[in-house]
Amino acid sequence: MTSPYLPGMKSEINALILEWGKNCAISRFVSTLNAQGRLSGSFVVQAPTQKLWIQPIGGTSDIAELGIDEQTTHLAWEDYTGFEMEAKDRVLPSGESYAYDVIRVHREESQLVTELKLVRRD
Repeated sequence: MTSPYLPGMKSEINALILEWGKNCAISRFVSTLNAQGRLSGSFVVQAPTQKLWIQPIGGTSDIAELGIDEQTTHLAWEDYTGFEMEAKDRVLPSGESYAYDVIRVHREESQLVTELKLVRRD
């Protein structure tokens, strides 16, 4: 049974994503086995301009109660019909230098919520 409040929830979340979100490039590691039997490949852009609203998380009590992975540093909200990421994808917001690693994706009734880990790679 679908909640009668669901359309309103989706429109409210989408308005926030449009107002506060940034265009992000989402990349996925594409690999093959090389002659030595090891995986060899590179990150390939899957969605060049996906709008995500990325927010830092804080507080250990929230993390424990929500079941968020301990490595998670940020949460990203996106439209329910947006590109569905997978664990180990990378997210690079427009104009930023460091990419986020995708830890886990949650498909909620009104939006997609993704756990991210900010990683500095020099």
